[in-house]
Amino acid sequence: IYVRQVTPMRTSNCSQSRSHSQSGRRAWLLTMPALLLFLGIFAYCNQSNSDEAPSLTEDEMRQRSLEVFASFQEKLKGELLSAIQAGGPANAIEVCKTVSPEMEASTSADQPYKLVRISDKPRNPEHAPDEFEAEILQLWEAQQANGQQPGVVSQATDAGFRVMKPIMIEGALCLQCHGNPAEMDPAVTAKLNEMYPEDQATGYAVGDLRGAFSMTWQK
Repeated sequence: IYVRQVTPMRTSNCSQSRSHSQSGRRAWLLTMPALLLFLGIFAYCNQSNSDEAPSLTEDEMRQRSLEVFASFQEKLKGELLSAIQAGGPANAIEVCKTVSPEMEASTSADQPYKLVRISDKPRNPEHAPDEFEAEILQLWEAQQANGQQPGVVSQATDAGFRVMKPIMIEGALCLQCHGNPAEMDPAVTAKLNEMYPEDQATGYAVGDLRGAFSMTWQK
């Protein structure tokens, strides 16, 4: 008698494979909404950042710098005039020592640029020029010596996009604190000696180059 041996079908591996496949699909379906939500939030944040801080052309950075310079100068002049009216020129020196650095810091806060006032004859040592600024000041002084009027300079550098605007001695008001020490109010010279023992910012005449507004845009 011939008996055929029938090998039983191996179903356990196939069933296990199908089970793993179904589990994988369920896991993917469960995680897909979270993944899509994450991608959506990421795309929205990128779009929001792009809307809030669009890249500017060099012409736009130059124009924006000039607007900031004008606003800063107007506010600082107002503070100094108020100080002079309240307590004379000597009072303005004390106000300028605190107000000017605070205004520079607040103007640059959370911005893609940094604003400073600089001079090759600084009153505040922190307002001494860097190498680029010193070169521009020398250029302007040479232009003045040749009868030319200094103008705005803008240039791309390794440090970022730079914009500088000259600060001139415009009138007698400036000379109360920046003129010939022999002709200044003794109270002013005493206050300068007290607050700025290394002061270099005197001896100017109307029309002289006093320094510059300097803006550096981040790269």
